[in-house]
Amino acid sequence: MDTRILAATNKNLKALIEIGDFREDLYYRLNVFAIESPALRDRPDDIILLAKHYLKVFERRYGKSVAGFTRDAEQALSDYEWPGNIRELINVINRGVILCKDSQLNSIHLGLFPASHGSKPIEPRHHQIVSEEAQTADRLSSWMKDQVALALADPKAMPSLGPWMEEDLILACMASNQEVLNRAAQALDMPESTLRRKVARIRKKYRDGIVQRPANWYSTMPTINGLVQLAASLRQPLLELVSQALIKELESQPIHHQDAARLLGVSLPTYRRLRAPLS
Repeated sequence: MDTRILAATNKNLKALIEIGDFREDLYYRLNVFAIESPALRDRPDDIILLAKHYLKVFERRYGKSVAGFTRDAEQALSDYEWPGNIRELINVINRGVILCKDSQLNSIHLGLFPASHGSKPIEPRHHQIVSEEAQTADRLSSWMKDQVALALADPKAMPSLGPWMEEDLILACMASNQEVLNRAAQALDMPESTLRRKVARIRKKYRDGIVQRPANWYSTMPTINGLVQLAASLRQPLLELVSQALIKELESQPIHHQDAARLLGVSLPTYRRLRAPLS
């Protein structure tokens, strides 16, 4: 039988062999013709080209007309190190098009800032010996604190943080899974038919321009890739993970359950049921 095996990895197999986590004999059996795909940060000339391509993709999707990137946006895209590679770039452009109400995308829309201005990107590379999952969990907790604090600052205009999170996580999860519905549905633990219906409804809201978010909503939100990886490592659906983080933060606040339910976007009985496992 004539067979060909294609194998791919984002790990350093030689390093894994040295620590005993990968079989040396298997490595040499597989390593007949190796093709190395450099990380996005190692292909700086491709970043703007890819960004412009996905800008057109999301322009069509949301029915918008954006005439490209401002100079500071291009500088920010080039300065950022892209730890999440192409998937992170796709999410950043997606988010930028959603937020953009101007003729061009700027660095604020993207949530990135040029390093030459003395600022760091929204998610700089960390060199501490801390797992990526732990970093993402910390950022998720910090983000929840910020958003709940903003919401509680104006009780009369208290938003529904839960539905906002669901909408944006669904869109970003679709983007991070290259719009493959069944993969996104699996990550979200949601029936494909339900996800298809929700995606259509959410995108219509964005096209109609009836979606509003706090100023720091996207710039401080953990990357979706990080959240997806965290959910996978915990064997927990993405939406459930983020909802529980929000409930945990709400429970730490001196507010009535009725107000907490409003922030989560659910009824009071539903909120009490959801908070029960965390009590």
